Amino acid sequence: MFLRFFKSSFATQYILISLIGLLLWGRTFFHPSQMPLPEGPVPFYSILFYLLSGHPYFTAFLGYLMVLGSAFLLNYLITGQEIVTKNSSLTALFFIVLMSYLPFLLTIHPVNISVFLFLLIVKQLFEAYNRTESLDLIYAAGFYVSIGSFFYFPFILFYAFILISFIIFRSTSWRDWMSSFIGLLTPYLFLAVYYFFFNKINLKLYEYGHFFKVPLHIQINTNPVFLIFSSILVLGLITGFFNNLSHLSEKTIEIRKKNILLYWFILFILISFPFAGNFQDFHLLFTVMVIATFISSYLLQQKKTFVAELFCLLFFIAIVLNNLIFG
Repeated sequence: MFLRFFKSSFATQYILISLIGLLLWGRTFFHPSQMPLPEGPVPFYSILFYLLSGHPYFTAFLGYLMVLGSAFLLNYLITGQEIVTKNSSLTALFFIVLMSYLPFLLTIHPVNISVFLFLLIVKQLFEAYNRTESLDLIYAAGFYVSIGSFFYFPFILFYAFILISFIIFRSTSWRDWMSSFIGLLTPYLFLAVYYFFFNKINLKLYEYGHFFKVPLHIQINTNPVFLIFSSILVLGLITGFFNNLSHLSEKTIEIRKKNILLYWFILFILISFPFAGNFQDFHLLFTVMVIATFISSYLLQQKKTFVAELFCLLFFIAIVLNNLIFG
């Protein structure tokens, strides 16, 4: 099957992945989706929306580059850190397909920006594991959470993910914990000064406080295509999770801890989901990082993958047809 081609990692594979991404995004380059409206206290995304929302063709191309860059970064991370057993490009392939699984996602939006920033956070945390002095990396991780929340405010909840990583990696140094908090706080200090200077501090404090009210309901998109495709996404997450969990004992202590950290990430996705507001349909994209990692790991471990590859191929074709014809 065609997936065997991606079980290696050469320039040819990455060129083809880029072309597959162009195929998935092809219709939006001629009939672009609109950027979603800003919601909540998101100063950076509000500026981005103000500057680019009137240029939908450019935002479509920018969104494609963001997703493609995230795919390559994720593949680099999970192969470099040996989360998957072989040096392949499968993870990048699954990532770009699943990040593009519905037409309204094919533009630049707060979640695909946040996904890229989260990958940078994971990169800092994984590299910090093997360093005796890693305050710069941990500071950067906290800093990226802040920057991500300027685009998509529910991202602020993922700061707890950094704290959980300290527990899993058994980091007992108070300097690590403080460094991550200072990194988180730094952009907000500059933002607070800006709001104070323009006499907006009270209004913005209310806006930020309003976010942390527990939401009373979860919005459900009843579009049949969305429900079917999203159900397959959730099925892939569950399948990959239990397969990865069943092989966890076979891995080294370091790889085991890094996989456990990914399990915790799934929990934080669920916790933050009710706070996503009108971006709940976009919020599902956070699961794609884990799905792409676990499913590619599963396929690389198996000798007979005909049924799994056939299912993946049919799903890929369905996504392409939906994006190109029915988008």
